[in-house]
Amino acid sequence: MAVLLETSKGDLVVDLFVDEAPTACKNFLKLCKIKYYNNCLFHNVQRNFIAQTGDPSGTGKGGDSVFGLMYGGQARFFDDEITPKRKHEARGCVGMASAGPGLNASQFYITLGDALDSLDERHTLFGRVSEGLDVLEALNEAPVDGAGRPLQNIRIRHTILLDDPFDDPPQLADLVPDASPPPTFEHGDRLEEDWVPAEDARPEEEVEAEARKAEAANRAVVLEMIGDLPEADAKPPSNMLFVCKLNPVTTEEDLEIIFGRFGTVTSCDIIRDFKTGDSLCYGFVGFDGEPACEAAYFKMNNVLVDDRRIKVDFSQSVSHIWRQFKRAGKAGGDARLALDAGGGPGGGGGGRTSAAAGVAAPAAALTAGAAPAGTAAGAAAARDSPRPSWGPPAAMRAAAAAAQQRRAAGADAGAAGARQTVLARRSGARGRCAIVARGVRKAKQGVPRRELQQAAKHEYLKQFYESADRVEADHLVYELKPASPRLRAEQDAAAAAALAGRGLAARIPAIASWAELDAFLEAHGAAAHFGALTALAGRAAALAGARGAAPPPDGLLPRLGAALLGASSWFQASHFAAVADAMRACGLADAAFWDELAAAAEHKVGALSFPQLTTVLCALATVGFTPPLEWVERSYRQAAKHLHAADPRDVCGVMWAWGEMGYTPRDRLFINQVKIITRRAFDAGRLSGPQLARLAHGLARMPRYAPNAGWLAALARQAARRLDELAPETVVDLLLSLLALGFQPTEAWTAAALGRVAQGFGSAGDGDGNDAVLLLELPDPLRTQQGPAGVQAPGLLADGAAAGDAPNGAGPRELAQLAQLFDDAAEAEALGEGEADGEAAAAAAAAAAESGQPLSQPAQAGAGDGPAQPDEQPPLSAEQLGVLCWCLGRLSRLSPPHGWTAALARELLRQCGSAPAEVVVDVLLGLVATRRLPVGALQAALLARALELVPSMGAEQLRRLCIALADLEGGLKAAAAADAAAASQQQRAPEPAPAPVAAAQAGGGGGSAAARGGARRRSRCGGRSEARDGGGDAAGSAAAAGGAAAWLAAFREQHKAALAEAVTHRQGIILWQSSTAQLADVLAFVAASGLKPSAEFLATGVGRAVDKLPAGAPAPAVVTLLWALARLGFKPHPALLHALLAALQRGLHLLSSRQLADAGWALCTLKHRPGAAWLGVYMQQVASKAGLMEQQALTDTLWALACFAAQPDREWLKRAAGAAARAGLSRRNAAVVVWALQQLGFDALVRGGAEPGGELEGAVSALAALVAQPEAGAAGA
Repeated sequence: MAVLLETSKGDLVVDLFVDEAPTACKNFLKLCKIKYYNNCLFHNVQRNFIAQTGDPSGTGKGGDSVFGLMYGGQARFFDDEITPKRKHEARGCVGMASAGPGLNASQFYITLGDALDSLDERHTLFGRVSEGLDVLEALNEAPVDGAGRPLQNIRIRHTILLDDPFDDPPQLADLVPDASPPPTFEHGDRLEEDWVPAEDARPEEEVEAEARKAEAANRAVVLEMIGDLPEADAKPPSNMLFVCKLNPVTTEEDLEIIFGRFGTVTSCDIIRDFKTGDSLCYGFVGFDGEPACEAAYFKMNNVLVDDRRIKVDFSQSVSHIWRQFKRAGKAGGDARLALDAGGGPGGGGGGRTSAAAGVAAPAAALTAGAAPAGTAAGAAAARDSPRPSWGPPAAMRAAAAAAQQRRAAGADAGAAGARQTVLARRSGARGRCAIVARGVRKAKQGVPRRELQQAAKHEYLKQFYESADRVEADHLVYELKPASPRLRAEQDAAAAAALAGRGLAARIPAIASWAELDAFLEAHGAAAHFGALTALAGRAAALAGARGAAPPPDGLLPRLGAALLGASSWFQASHFAAVADAMRACGLADAAFWDELAAAAEHKVGALSFPQLTTVLCALATVGFTPPLEWVERSYRQAAKHLHAADPRDVCGVMWAWGEMGYTPRDRLFINQVKIITRRAFDAGRLSGPQLARLAHGLARMPRYAPNAGWLAALARQAARRLDELAPETVVDLLLSLLALGFQPTEAWTAAALGRVAQGFGSAGDGDGNDAVLLLELPDPLRTQQGPAGVQAPGLLADGAAAGDAPNGAGPRELAQLAQLFDDAAEAEALGEGEADGEAAAAAAAAAAESGQPLSQPAQAGAGDGPAQPDEQPPLSAEQLGVLCWCLGRLSRLSPPHGWTAALARELLRQCGSAPAEVVVDVLLGLVATRRLPVGALQAALLARALELVPSMGAEQLRRLCIALADLEGGLKAAAAADAAAASQQQRAPEPAPAPVAAAQAGGGGGSAAARGGARRRSRCGGRSEARDGGGDAAGSAAAAGGAAAWLAAFREQHKAALAEAVTHRQGIILWQSSTAQLADVLAFVAASGLKPSAEFLATGVGRAVDKLPAGAPAPAVVTLLWALARLGFKPHPALLHALLAALQRGLHLLSSRQLADAGWALCTLKHRPGAAWLGVYMQQVASKAGLMEQQALTDTLWALACFAAQPDREWLKRAAGAAARAGLSRRNAAVVVWALQQLGFDALVRGGAEPGGELEGAVSALAALVAQPEAGAAGA
C-alpha cells in the first residue's frame, strides 16, 4: 500500500500503515485518488523538524477530509489513530497535522529530523517515506522566511496510487476527475517553482566563475569584519617572492646578493623570532617590477643555498598592507603610494625592513631634493646611500624636517577640517611618549644584546621623529586629524542620550500614579534609554501590585510594551528577566507582545542565570503564552547546565512553567536530579507552600517521570506544614496534582486540606436540616449492576487518558552520572524519589490514568510565594469547584463531613447556573463517585444547565455526561429501594431500638441515606456525636423517607428523557468524532432512556465503531456497545457483529464478572450465537470468575450459555453449580439456573452415571429444593 508523490524537488514514495491507522490511510488514499493534493504547497518547512502540506488554500488553515467532501461539513474531521509503538524515530515519518485531538482533515507532515519525541503519541502516524530521502534533504535545505514558508514555492505536482486496498465509497465517484488538473501558478509575493534566475542562461563555466568570484569577495568582506584583512580589496603584491626552507645561517645580505642578479631588489627580509632573534628559515624578497620577480621564481626554485634546497613561490602575505594601514589608515597618502608601487614603508614590500633598504631610505631622504620614499627612484637612492648615525638631536630635527617636506610634496594642500596642534618638547619626548617595542628587527647572530637594544631604540626614535608634521624651535609639532563631522555628531548624540537617560532614570522612582507614568511615557518614551525603560516597567509593576491600586488606563500597558520592544535589541539577560516579570505583574496578556519579547530574548537564553531563567519562564507561563518548541528546548539546555547549583525554589518555578507549557524534558537524568534536589529541600524545610504546589503541578503534567510513593509522601508531609500559606484554589490544584500522580493522601492530610478549601466557599459554614434537600448520601460506592433489564453503568473513565510510560529504574550509566553530580552515591543509587520501585510507580500511574483527568482545569497563578491572607481569600471559581468534585471522587481514605459537603452544595447551587460544560460534567461525576447524589434544587439546576450545554459539548463531554446520568439514576434507584426495605422492616419490628442502634442498623442494612451518613460520622468520631449531627440526621431521615422515590421519578420525568433526546440530536459528533468507548456509553444512556434512534443512525454508528477497532478499542467498550444495541433491539449486519466479537475475544480476560455476564446477555438478546472458538475462550473466563459473580450476573451468564447450546465438561458444570449454590440465589434466579444447567448437559451426566450422588448432583438438588419452596419463603423475592 503505497503512494507516489511528484514534488518540485523530486519524487517521494510513501508506504502506508493500513493496519495501525486505517481511517487516516483511507482518507489519504482517496484524497490522492481525487487529485485533491495536486498543486498543494509545502506551506510550512522547519529545518530538521517537519515539512507540512495538504492544504489547497496554501495558508495552513484549510483542508477537508474525504469524509467531509462526501458527507458534508459535520464529517470534516476524523479521530486520531495513535499507536504507541509508532514513534518519530527517523526522517521520513508521515503523520496527520491536526488542529487538536480528533481534528484530522487533509493536512499532513513529513519529518525532516531524527528522534522527534515531542510528536510521539500526539499525532496520527500513517506512513513513512521509503524512497526519495534526497528529496527530503532538498526540502530541509530550502530557504524559508520567518514564518517557515519557502521563499520559492514547493508544490506537490501529482499523486499516483501504487496500491489501494480500500473499496471506493459510492459518493467518491462524483469527486474523481476525468483527468489530472493542470498545474496552476499564482504569482504572488513568492517565487514560483518554475522561476529560473536570468543569469543562469549563460554558459555553465561563466556562471561558475562568477559564483566563485562572488564567494571570494564575500569571504574577503568577512575577513575584514573579523580583523584578518585591513580591507576587503587588499591583494598580495605581484612583485614579491616567498622563500622558505632556508638555512638558519643565511642572512638578508646573502639573499639580496643571490636574487639581485634578476633585477633591482627593493626589499629583503628574513623572519626571525621576536625574542631570540633566531631565523625562522623563511623570508620575503621584493623586486621593482614583475618581470624580475617572475624570472627569479623560475630560476631560483629548488636551488641549493647554504646546503639547503630552498622553495620559492609568489608571496600571498598582506602584512605590509597591515603596516601601511596602521600607519596612515585606509586612505593615507604615503601608504597608498607605497601600495601602488608595491613597496613597503621602508621602500620595499616586505613586512620587515632590511638592513640595506629599511635604514638607508630615511638617511637618503635627509639630503636635499631626495625622491619620495616608496618610488623606484627613492628605492635606488636608499640602496646607494650610506647608513646614518642616529644620535645628536640636530640630526633628529633634520630628519623630521625632511619628513615634513616629503609629506608636503605628496599631501593635499587644500585638506579640509580643523587641526589640533600638539607640542612635545624634545627633551621629554622619549619619557612621555609610550612606544611599545615589538622585537628587534635586524637581530643578527653574534651581536651583543645591548647593541641590539640600542639599534631598536634608535629605530623607534627615528620613526617617532619622522612622524612629526613640522619642527618649531625646540618642539616637534603633531597635527591630529579630528573625526568626520558625521562620526563626531553620532558621538555627541550618544553622549547626550546617555546623560539624558541617567537623568530620566533618576526621576522614575518618584512616579506615584498611573497618570504620572502615562505622562512620563508620552514625553520621554521615544528617547528613553533602555535602562530607563526597564526601570519604568518595574515602577509600573509596583503601581499594579500596590494594595487597593486602580487599574492602569486603557492603552497604557500596550504603549509601554511597544517602547520596551523597541529597545529590546539593547537588553542584556537581566533586562529581559526584569521586563518579563514586571509586565507579568502588570497583567499584560497581549500575545503579540510576549511573542516578540520571546523572539528578542532567544539569543540571550544562553546567558540567563537560573533565577533569571525561572523568572522569564514563569512570566510566560502565567500569561498563558507558550513559546516555540526550539525556544523551550534552549531553556531546558540552559537549565540543565546550571541545575547542579540551582536553588530548589527556582527549580520548582521552572518545573511549574514547563508543566503549564506542556513540555516534558527528554532526559530522565535531569528529572532525577530535580527529584533529589527537591527531596533534600523537603527535609530542610526550604520550600514554601506555593512552591510545593508548583512542583507537584509541573510533575503531574509529566506522566513519563511519575515519582514514587516515597517522594510524594515527603512532598505531602512538607505541604501539610504549609497549608496555611496556600490559597484555597492552590490547595485544590495541589490535591489534583497528587491524585493525578496516583498518590492517595492520608485521612488527616485530606481533612486539613478540605478544611483549608472550605475557606473558599462563598457560603461556607455548617448547614441545617435543609442540607438533605441538596445532597443525598449513600452507604456504599455506587455502580449499578446491569442485567437483562438493567442499565449499563461503565466504570468511571475506564479508557480515559492513556497511562504514561511506566518509570523504569536507573541504569548503571545513569547512576554513574548521578554519582558524579552528587556527593552521596548511595542516595543517587536509591533515587529516593526516582524510579527505583518501578512496579509501584507503574501501578500508581496506571491507577491515575484509569480515572482520566478532569475536563475543567483550575487557574494556577505563577506569582507570589508569600502566605495567603485569610481576609484576601476569593471564592472558588466554577472551574475550581469542578476540579474539587473530581478530586473528591478519587479520594479513598476520607469521606467529607456533613457540614462541609452542605457548604459545597450551596456553593455549587450558587455558581452552576453559569458553569461551562466541563464543570457540570466534573461536578456530576465527582458527586456520584463520593456517594452524595445531587437532589432537589441542586439536581434541577445542574441538569438544566447540562441540557443548555449539550448542543455545544464535544464527544468526551457527552460521554462523561451520559456516565454521570446513568450513575445518578442507579444511585437514586438504590436509595429508593433502601428506603422501601427500611420502611417494611420498621412495620414488622415489635418496638423501635434506641436511636444509636437504629442508626447503626440503617447504615448496615437499609434505612434512610441521612441516617446512614450519621452512623458513619459517629463511627469516624469514635462514638462521639454532636447534637447538631443528630438533629441533622433526623431531619434528613424525615426528608428522605418519601423523597428518594420522588427524586427518582422527577429525574426520569423531567430530565432524563429531555437530556437523552438532546444527546441524540448531536449525531454528527457522536458518529464522526467519537471513539468506540464514547459511542458505546452514549448509546447505552440513550437505550436506557427509552428512546429509539433511527436504524440508519445505529447502522452508521456500528460501522464507525468497527472502522476504529484496529486502533485498539477496549473490550469493556465493545461489551457496552453490544449491550446498548440489545436494549435498542437493533441487530447489526452479521459481518459487523463478527468484527466486534473478534475484537472482544482478544480482551475477554480483561473483563469483570459483570461485563462477562453483560456480553452473554447481549448476544443472546440479539439472537446471535458465537462461534465455537469464541465460546471456548468465553467459558474459560466464566469458569475462572464464577466464584466472584453475584447472583444476577451468574444467572445471566448461565442462561446465555444455555441459549447458545454450549457443551461444557463435567468440571466446568461442577464449578458453575457450586458457585450457584453458594451465591444465595433468589427463588426466581434459582429456577433459571436449574433450567440452564439442565440444558448444558447435567441430565445427561446423571443418566450416564458420571457422578451419582456427587458434588454436582448435590448442588443442583439444593437449587431445586430452593425452587420448590413456597413464594412467601423465598428470600429477596
